[in-house]
Amino acid sequence: MNRRYYFIGFVLIVLGFVGYNYYSSMNSEKISTDVSEMDMHTEESPISTTSVKTSTVVTPTPTTSTTTTVSSAGTITPKTYSISIQGFTFSPKIIEVQVGDTIVWTNKDGAPHTVTSDTGTELASVNLGVDDTYSHTFTKADIFNYHCAIHPGMKATVIVR
Repeated sequence: MNRRYYFIGFVLIVLGFVGYNYYSSMNSEKISTDVSEMDMHTEESPISTTSVKTSTVVTPTPTTSTTTTVSSAGTITPKTYSISIQGFTFSPKIIEVQVGDTIVWTNKDGAPHTVTSDTGTELASVNLGVDDTYSHTFTKADIFNYHCAIHPGMKATVIVR
C-alpha cells in the first residue's frame, strides 16, 4: 500500500516539474513581449535609451555536453549529460534530454551502485565501483524511472522528449 502512495507522489512531482518548465517558458515569452513593447525613452531624460528584448527560459543544463549544432541537412548533434552518484543519491534526480542524447553516470561513492530500470531493460549497468561510469544513449521518447539495485531507495528519472 505504501509503495502505491510513493509512486503516486513521484508521478505528481514529475508532472509538477514538467508543468513548471512549461509554465516558465510560457511566462518568459510573455515577459519578453512586455519588455520589448515598453517605451524606454522619455522627453525629460537627457540620455537616449533603446528597448531591449530579454527572455529567460528554464531548461536543464548539462554538466558536460557537446555543442549543439545544426548541419545543412537540418540534423541536430546529440548532447552528452552527466549524472553523479554521490552520497547515495543520483544528481540530478530528474533530467530531461532529447532522443539521441547520451547520459553518463559516474559513481563518486565508496560503495558500489547500479543504474537499473524500474521496468524493462532500458537501463542495466553492472555494479559500478568508485569512479566507474555507465553510459546510455536514448533512442526513443519516454519517461525512464530507474534505481540502484543494491540500494533500492536511490531513485531517479530520465525524461526523453
